[in-house]
Amino acid sequence: MAAHVQIGTTGNSEPEPGHLCHFGRNILFPEIAHTEFTGNHRSVFFSAMKLGSIKNCTITTGPVCAGGSYGVYLDRSTGYTIEENVFYQGNDAGIGMVINKSGGAPNQIYRNEFDGLKFGIVAQNNIVLLMGPVLS
Repeated sequence: MAAHVQIGTTGNSEPEPGHLCHFGRNILFPEIAHTEFTGNHRSVFFSAMKLGSIKNCTITTGPVCAGGSYGVYLDRSTGYTIEENVFYQGNDAGIGMVINKSGGAPNQIYRNEFDGLKFGIVAQNNIVLLMGPVLS
C-alpha cells in the first residue's frame, strides 16, 4: 500500500519549518504523485526506503537556507522511481535531487526537468551503477 504525503511535525504537532515530508524506513512502497511543493527549503526526504516513487510532481524550493535547499533527498534508498517531475528554484541556487549511498536494486530517474537550480542532481557516496550494453 502506498504512503501518502504527510506534513512533518514536531512534538507539539506544528509543521517543521521548511521540511514538508520525511519518510523513514518502516513505510513500504512510499508513493508521492501529482503533488505540488512550493516554497519549502527541503521538500521530500526518503531514508533507507525500498521501492519508493515520486512521479508527476512540481517541486519549487524556497530561498536557500543553512545547510542548503533541495527538492528530493534519497538517503540509502534503493529500487526507487523518480520520473516526470519538474524541479525549480529560480535564482540559480538549491539542488533538485540529492542521491546519497544509493542501493543496488534497479533505480530509475527518468524524464525530470530542472530549471533555475545550482545543481539538478548531486549523486554522492558509493552510488551503485549497473549499466547494460552501450548502443552505438
